[in-house]
Amino acid sequence: PMADLRAALWLKQNFLQRVSQTTGDLRKSISRWADENIVVTKKTVAMRFHESLGYAWAKVQQAWNIEVSRYEETTPTGGKIERKIVLGTVIKALLFFAIAYYLASRLSRRLQGVVVRRIHMGEPQANTLRTWLMILVGFGLAVATLNALNIPLTLFAFFGGALAIGLGFGTQTLIKNFISGIIVLFEHRIRVGDVVDIGGGMAGSITEINTRSSVLRGADGRESLVPNSVFLENTITNLTLSNRALRRFILIGVDYLSSPQEIITILEECADRHGLVMKEPPPQVLLQDFAENALLFRLYFWVTLDGKANPELVESDLRLMIGKRFAEAGIQFPFPQRDVHLKLDPDTRLNISNPPATERPS
Repeated sequence: PMADLRAALWLKQNFLQRVSQTTGDLRKSISRWADENIVVTKKTVAMRFHESLGYAWAKVQQAWNIEVSRYEETTPTGGKIERKIVLGTVIKALLFFAIAYYLASRLSRRLQGVVVRRIHMGEPQANTLRTWLMILVGFGLAVATLNALNIPLTLFAFFGGALAIGLGFGTQTLIKNFISGIIVLFEHRIRVGDVVDIGGGMAGSITEINTRSSVLRGADGRESLVPNSVFLENTITNLTLSNRALRRFILIGVDYLSSPQEIITILEECADRHGLVMKEPPPQVLLQDFAENALLFRLYFWVTLDGKANPELVESDLRLMIGKRFAEAGIQFPFPQRDVHLKLDPDTRLNISNPPATERPS
């Protein structure tokens, strides 16, 4: 058995040696053939960049020519030509619209400044007018862009029909407010800066008139969004429609021992001394009533709603001034008084005395 095993191992070793020698000869032959027939070209960095750039440009052109839509165009002879819209055309349309809208926006801002300086239009009114103008410009640019790039509007017929159905059923309020905003803007009955009262405890100044709603800023600084249709459907009180003058009044009561003429003089003097009270029309004092406990006077005065005069603050100032002048003149403010009359029989004896200090109620 040992002789047989030794013989088998010897045969295996010879086989492996022959295989190794054959493999080495084959590798040498392949290397010799490669050296004689294959020429390896070493590429520079510039050549590699040029090839990469060409590959990228080919991919861009391929994406640029991706078909987006097809349509049929009728020729003057009555025939039909099938045309297609590629992605590149859509990109050019979007770029053209964005650049044109940006230039129009810059131009409108300059025109807004000219209008404010030369025509003396208020800044809020000019800003509102510019907003509406840019909406019209955007719509015109969209149509012009489609025509310039030969994109027919018939492509949007389906979308337009679907949009019309949506507008008819789902956006009635939006369209109503949009049209109401246009009417409000061109009627000039309600303008930016006007002080209005729309009822329901909502009053303030109009700061913006937008496409759907307007911004109402109250005296407390809160801003409310009011739909534009409210200005046409409801009764609105515009305190600054024809002028910005507002009449206010304060009520004053004094005791019956005071001279009415002196009271009128003091009230008129206090109103004349206040710098925010208008001189024309002049303040007016009226004796309103002989009340139960006092003589009631009403002081009427006018203030200008120009953002500087706060009517409530003016009323407070006048009350402080009147209180100081009354104190200097010795005029008393009244308080509730009652006269008690006792009707006694002749035989009734009435003894009124002060109780001791210890028995007095606290």
